[in-house]
Amino acid sequence: MKTVFADTSYWIALLYPPDRLHAKVTAMSPEISTMRLVTSELVLTELLTRLVTAAQSCDPSRFRLSKTHAKATL
Repeated sequence: MKTVFADTSYWIALLYPPDRLHAKVTAMSPEISTMRLVTSELVLTELLTRLVTAAQSCDPSRFRLSKTHAKATL
């Protein structure tokens, strides 16, 4: 199984449909689901900061996480 690093832009595009990369990440989901994703605490901190900021200015229901997406591990 291939291991890849998932940076902040990946997670934002995955969880935030208005993001400009959302369609690309969604289209790549079948390929990504065969990989082991790793990330860092710094990426998760940045992701949470960005999501909180975005949530303050939009409807929180615009965020989603599907069981079909690859799992992340630290």
